[in-house]
Amino acid sequence: MLEALTGPRPNLVLQALASREKPVRECAGRLFTQQKFFPENSEASLLGAAVVGMTALGAYPSISEAGKNMVRGQAAEPSGLNSTAARLYARFREQKVIS
Repeated sequence: MLEALTGPRPNLVLQALASREKPVRECAGRLFTQQKFFPENSEASLLGAAVVGMTALGAYPSISEAGKNMVRGQAAEPSGLNSTAARLYARFREQKVIS
C-alpha cells in the first residue's frame, strides 16, 4: 500500500514488536521479500524524532544523512517466502481493508 504511493521499497525496517519478538520476526521474514533490517533501537517514533531534531538543529544537512549516521542495526538474513503466509497476506490485501 505504501509502495503504491512512494514506489518500491527494497528494504524493510522492522520496529517495536516486530524487532523484539522472535515469532513476529519470523512471520515478517516469510511475508515480505524485501531485505529486512532490525535497528538496535526498536522505538521508531523516538528515534525518528531525534533524527528530525538533529537535522533541524543543523547537525546534519538532511534527514537522510542524519538517519545514515544515527540509526544503528543489522540486516536480517532472507528466510525465503512461505507460500501459505504469502497467500494469506494476498487475500488480506484483496479485502482492501485499508484504502
